[in-house]
Amino acid sequence: MAKKYSSKVNVELGQFAILEADGYGTITQLAGLKTSEYAPVVATANIEGDGEVLDIINELTSATLTDTTAGETEENLSTLSGQTIENGEISEGISDNPPIVGRTYIAKLYSKENPDEDRVIGYIAYFCPKVKYAPITDSLTSKTSSGITPSTTTLTGTCFSDDAGKFRYRKSFTTATAYADAQAWCTTKLGGTE
Repeated sequence: MAKKYSSKVNVELGQFAILEADGYGTITQLAGLKTSEYAPVVATANIEGDGEVLDIINELTSATLTDTTAGETEENLSTLSGQTIENGEISEGISDNPPIVGRTYIAKLYSKENPDEDRVIGYIAYFCPKVKYAPITDSLTSKTSSGITPSTTTLTGTCFSDDAGKFRYRKSFTTATAYADAQAWCTTKLGGTE
């Protein structure tokens, strides 16, 4: 019988590594990852003949990966958006060139039988082999009594296919060592060793 998962998931262990000529570079962890949302972009075309639709073709053309973080480091933000830091100042401009990175993240799955109980029943690890992020989006909220509250930062990236034509990979882990296995899988996908 298939396991029942709830819609309650926590995203954690967001990592990235810059894609270099000979593979991925140093693996860096995102700080304060709150959400990761993957949205495929599908192109649809109708094949018509004799005034009727003979076939419909759907093709995955790209995908979007949107990450929301709280408390992300300035170094990570400038790296992912292709901005420079000089004398403690981050500048945004026309010469910014975000690198293509590999991105991994893990979703924690909870039992559906008792959604109020924090009973973890597994993890799903995700790997996007080629992501290019756009300039960052910051969101600040003002509260009446306490001034400005901590911000969230949104990173929106376009996912491209790897040499095998894949935009994303995922693998489920449900053993007693599921989290460690998911971490190891992510590290291996980014070219690291377990």
